[in-house]
Amino acid sequence: MQQEEAVPWDPIPHEFNRLSDLDVSDLRELRWPPEDGVSIIVSSPPLESLNEEHQWRLVFRVAAYMSHGYDTWAGALPLTWPAQQWAVDGWQVAMWEVANSLLMRQTVDYIQRDRFHHYVVMAHDIAYEFVASEYRVEDLGIAP
Repeated sequence: MQQEEAVPWDPIPHEFNRLSDLDVSDLRELRWPPEDGVSIIVSSPPLESLNEEHQWRLVFRVAAYMSHGYDTWAGALPLTWPAQQWAVDGWQVAMWEVANSLLMRQTVDYIQRDRFHHYVVMAHDIAYEFVASEYRVEDLGIAP
């Protein structure tokens, strides 16, 4: 069995995708036939060039999802540590895709597995994980 590997994922502009900077709020389940959907709001603190917090809504068509403290999941070691595995351009990214995902093997039928991806959004010390066949991103602009 291959070990899980973190692959950087940039659904929002890369300069905002920084570990320990993102906040996740408003996680809600949606009815999205034929599969359930999940929506989250991702907020980033201001960059040096901007003075306002920016927000995006990510909507996933999911087979499974969960959230947990990053150190409470048995598979967390290869995914969230060491940091070199998910650092890009010197930044430790807060969003990545998991290759060789154990969670995907546990939740998606083998025949359908090539349609799904395992995405992770890290908000401080909480990991939000989505096994999804697709996702979309809506730029909400400056936070109210």
